Amino acid sequence: MLLSKLDDDIWQEFKALYENPVNMQNVSLAELMSAISQHFKERDVANRIHKMFESRQRILETVSKEGCEVVCCPFCAFSGKDISRLRQHARNFSKKNAAEHRGLFRYLEEKASAAKEKETNISELKGRQEIAAPLFSAVSTAEDAIVWPPVVIFANITCADEKELNEDGLISNDTLREKLGSCLAALGITSTKRSFMYYDCKGNSTDKAFVEFCADARAYWQADDLDKTMSLRRRGYQDYEEIGRSGRVDKEAYAWMASPADMHSLDRNRKRVKWCLVARSQVRDEVCKLGEAARKEIEVAMRDTERAQQELAKYLQDSIGAKREADLAHNELQSLKRRCTSVKEEAQQAKQELKVHQQLYEETQDLLQCVLYQERKLSDDQQAFYAACDAGILDGFITQYKTIGRIDLAIIKEVYKERFGTPPKKSGKSEEKQAFELCETLKAAIDAKLAPTAEQLADMDWGDSDKPWTPVKGRTNADGKREEYIDCSDSFLKSLEDEWGLKLASAVAKEAMLLHKYNTSGGYAFNRPWCVAENRIATPAEVVSELVKKLARSRGKK
Repeated sequence: MLLSKLDDDIWQEFKALYENPVNMQNVSLAELMSAISQHFKERDVANRIHKMFESRQRILETVSKEGCEVVCCPFCAFSGKDISRLRQHARNFSKKNAAEHRGLFRYLEEKASAAKEKETNISELKGRQEIAAPLFSAVSTAEDAIVWPPVVIFANITCADEKELNEDGLISNDTLREKLGSCLAALGITSTKRSFMYYDCKGNSTDKAFVEFCADARAYWQADDLDKTMSLRRRGYQDYEEIGRSGRVDKEAYAWMASPADMHSLDRNRKRVKWCLVARSQVRDEVCKLGEAARKEIEVAMRDTERAQQELAKYLQDSIGAKREADLAHNELQSLKRRCTSVKEEAQQAKQELKVHQQLYEETQDLLQCVLYQERKLSDDQQAFYAACDAGILDGFITQYKTIGRIDLAIIKEVYKERFGTPPKKSGKSEEKQAFELCETLKAAIDAKLAPTAEQLADMDWGDSDKPWTPVKGRTNADGKREEYIDCSDSFLKSLEDEWGLKLASAVAKEAMLLHKYNTSGGYAFNRPWCVAENRIATPAEVVSELVKKLARSRGKK
């Protein structure tokens, strides 16, 4: 690493101070270098001074001394006539601030080497004419020479995502071709021949790439456009510590058309590109011919465009008439859509009504099946006996009767007493009388729900919310037999259970099951002889046995 691991924070502060021109207004370079020398070890000072000069390219101060301009050393009182004297002074100085002078010498030495290399590029190119004499056959001067076929050099190829870089930190050739292909296609350039990475004479990878164009005037035209577009992107530099000792590099990739000096420097022996030099005027003439041909094509295209515009105007007039007809058809279509919507709504309403009637029909069929099932279980004698009971023939002979379809008031009074603690009585205190009246009102409401009278049935409209109620449902079991059960999710039973408790709700459910069992088709309350011991309707044999016992007791008394 160029920077020492010690005192990095202090170095960043000095660096920020030096790079801010506002902060440097009242601070001289010598004072800044002296402060740096106090905070860093001697072995790091030269590297830091060299880095600072190289990253900023600060122009050395010149003063007028004895009527001529001299260059002053920023670390001592030395002044020389030119940069070479200052470079020699920095090299040989070994007294105070020797490390700063070594850093200054390294900076001036590299600047001198770069200037010398730049001056010798063209002279070297001219000096090698005897080797590449055929290349200058059509070239009058070196300034009139251009590279043929055209070559564009891309720089800063390493400016990419980390996923696109190989082990050397560069883009692979496949990725390079893909990226350059998309870039050139976006610019409308199609006359390229190939593109590849550039490696130096030692085989080391670089951050440059070649794009070779075809050997024709159109390709030169496109290469020149690419040079004008991509060369403008050469701006901004990275900091020295980010790129190491390789010097300044632009942050953004840019490109330029290769000059003869570039090709002699990068591909002197023409191993990568089979290039030669041609006269710029000759290529310019061909480009002019190409431009003239393009101009003629543009004129033909303009005439075709005018003819197409006339046809388009005629087409627009026809389209206006067609649009009016389409608007009329659209209005008719909207009217039909509205009619279809209304018909669809009516059909939907009729479908809902049909669904309600179908549900009522299914419930009626289900109830009819239950009635037939109950009636088939009764024998002829049982039916005759129950008919006699309904006719009142046995009134006065049977003492134990039960009205099926009516809840027992004693159960309601018992539930009321358990819930509120007040015993309902018909004659007693006012609270007991009010409790008794409330129990009677509740019994009347439950009886009307279980088995409504004829007057109550006449007042019903037989809608969904006002129709005879029963919690008994029918179903077919696994054996294929018909069975009835109490629907525990019935809303009326749930309301009774929430308000009065499970005991009253169970009594109402049992009464509804008895009514459904013995009077399925009628649905009204009726009296039956009752077996109190077994809590069921007495059979004809039990009624006859009771009558015989009653007659025997009456004879014994006589």
